[in-house]
Amino acid sequence: MEKSVLKRSFHITMGLFVAYLLISVIEYPQDFVNGFLGK
Repeated sequence: MEKSVLKRSFHITMGLFVAYLLISVIEYPQDFVNGFLGK
């Protein structure tokens, strides 16, 4: 595996993860807060 390919896939994964977090916060703020606080 080339480092550039690894970097690109890593950035895509991070982007998807951040997008998922944002959607979770917007769609289910209460669930997110409860999960974050461990309730």
